[in-house]
Amino acid sequence: MAQDNSKRLKKGEKLLQEGAVGNSVFFVQSGKIRAYLERGGHPLEVAVFGPQQVIGEQWLFSQARSAFSYEATQETHVVEIPLDVLKVHMEKMNPALKMIFKSMGDELKNARQIQRSKVLEGDFSPMPAAQLAKSLSLIHLAARHLGKPTENAVEVDWNLFRQSLQKFFMEPSSRVFQWMRLFKKKGFAQFEESTNDEGELELGKIQMLDLQGIEDFAEFFQHYYFKSPNHELITFEETPWKVAQIMADLGVGKPVDHRKSTHLEFGEISDAYKKRFGLEFKASLFDQLERKGLFVKRQSHDDGRSTVAYDLEEFQRVARFWDLLKEIKAWNEKGEVSLKDDAPQGAVGSATLICPSCQGELKEEHKFCPECGFKLAA
Repeated sequence: MAQDNSKRLKKGEKLLQEGAVGNSVFFVQSGKIRAYLERGGHPLEVAVFGPQQVIGEQWLFSQARSAFSYEATQETHVVEIPLDVLKVHMEKMNPALKMIFKSMGDELKNARQIQRSKVLEGDFSPMPAAQLAKSLSLIHLAARHLGKPTENAVEVDWNLFRQSLQKFFMEPSSRVFQWMRLFKKKGFAQFEESTNDEGELELGKIQMLDLQGIEDFAEFFQHYYFKSPNHELITFEETPWKVAQIMADLGVGKPVDHRKSTHLEFGEISDAYKKRFGLEFKASLFDQLERKGLFVKRQSHDDGRSTVAYDLEEFQRVARFWDLLKEIKAWNEKGEVSLKDDAPQGAVGSATLICPSCQGELKEEHKFCPECGFKLAA
């Protein structure tokens, strides 16, 4: 490859625009180039190309317009080879080999058109619900296959991990990066972040601490998403999550009866809820849990006590999964995962509006509580 054909792209510099008809093929020597669609002023990333990958090979067989725009995400060097030069070599090829290359080119073109359609028709959020279980399953599969088991974890090389997910499954590296940050925040993984020469964040060796937990969450989400994309158990709500957290924590170490139920005093739950969130606990909050599929058995005693019985393991499992859904919701709202813990919503001093009857979340425009129907003061 002639040195004169080498091009240097700065971070953010475009190589090709969507809809362009090219007259060259580009070989990436170093750096990274992302393929994306721009809609509504927002880039929708489709793939990332790195060293030894090719852009524009479809023009060897047709003059179709580029399905994507291509832009350097860091300083990148590419070698530009004119189509005329490559076609001369193609003409000299064995006819059978030429037919094989043509078939491979057509398949690649079709795959990219399908991917383009999926991106345009799908959810534009960073982690669409329809792709959540698939994304987690691919991460779990790649970590199991590429990782090295250690005493308490599976060690994964970040660069090999993200490149494999991108190359074989077209899972965007930017999404995988955010998943790793979320896993670190919630105790599923450990790693150190550093900044490379281009000013981008890089990860070192990743210790995957709970791959089984990741797989369990993927199965949980997909099971209920298949029933309904808006199923109560996979729709995050602040108040039920708070109650489930309290009961999951309080039940640790408590005796379990012959029905495998854990028992708590109502006053114990109320005190812990008020201490952690600064809110009064009311029995109607159990109704919100039951609406979402977590059930408790309430019982009044002759001595005036009130107790609840519940399946502690189920509460712990769902509370942990709701905690992940809370982070995913914030990720989609902010565009990235923050490693900083957010201040508890609903605690004293918070600006969150709370129903005085059921402690459910309110919006300023509400005249009645959407949870219990309580009439709000004007």
